[in-house]
Amino acid sequence: PWQPAGGQEISHLTESVDVTPTILDWIGVECPVALDGRSLLPFVGGTPPEDWRDAVFMEADFSHPARPTRFQSHTGLPVNQCNATILREARWKYVHFGGGIAPMLFDLEADPGELRNLADDPAFAGEVSRLARKMIDRMTERRDRRLTGYSFGV
Repeated sequence: PWQPAGGQEISHLTESVDVTPTILDWIGVECPVALDGRSLLPFVGGTPPEDWRDAVFMEADFSHPARPTRFQSHTGLPVNQCNATILREARWKYVHFGGGIAPMLFDLEADPGELRNLADDPAFAGEVSRLARKMIDRMTERRDRRLTGYSFGV
């Protein structure tokens, strides 16, 4: 509201974790270092940051502790392994499942409906490897950081 570039559509990749930093920025409160996400207000002001992310990161849990889901029943995996981590770039989507289930790779430009899994195709092994490494980097950055920025002792 009350921004000159309001009502615009942007194509940059955003995450739900950007909502809290955006609200804090909007009301003038400094965002804690340990909080994931970044403010979207620069986009509203018409000046997207040059260093904006080139991928989004998502995690999903497919389990239920009392009533096994179809995913749990089909895979036979315990609750702590019924999950997936997803890294999505403009062109590629990489999905890594828990419990040793084979990953998935989709070329969103050639296959926007995500109907052809390329992860097992040797021609795309480099993309699978690159995206898996990028996902691990992103997971490492998002570890529990409640104590980030604090020093005990010296």
